[in-house]
Amino acid sequence: FTFNAGPIALAVNFFTPIDPTDLKRLSLPASYISVSAWSLDSDTHEIQVYLDASAEWISGDSNEEVVWNMKEIKGNKTIITGDMRLKNPQIFEENNESSQWGRFKFFTDSMVTHEANGCEGMRSKFVKNGRLDNTIDQKFRKINDNWPGFGYARTMTARPLNGRAP
Repeated sequence: FTFNAGPIALAVNFFTPIDPTDLKRLSLPASYISVSAWSLDSDTHEIQVYLDASAEWISGDSNEEVVWNMKEIKGNKTIITGDMRLKNPQIFEENNESSQWGRFKFFTDSMVTHEANGCEGMRSKFVKNGRLDNTIDQKFRKINDNWPGFGYARTMTARPLNGRAP
């Protein structure tokens, strides 16, 4: 998807690496999201990008209680990882066509500010500040109780393309 907002173009790409000849890859429900931005005028612009995922990804029943963890993993590159699951998973059960036993995992590099909290509050904070607090709310609760989730915000530089393709 490509979006234009004033002098900025923002491209958001979703990629799920499936290969019908590779059963292992087919069994891993993983997707990648990449974001890039460029200037539509001759100026360079600083922009902020926000993404969140609520616990609604975990269950078809918003009365279910979820638990989560978010941490930094340091190595050659530091990554931020978020892990969310039902407090009481029910193996091989479904609710509203949603599994009751899976996990939602999110990985990104450390160039983001991040938070585990209620999604509405994180969105408001991002709109106000252009960033998140790198905090983790440890009050585990039901999905419909302040809609817990993971939020990520990144500052990017949008430069003119100068004849290059996006």
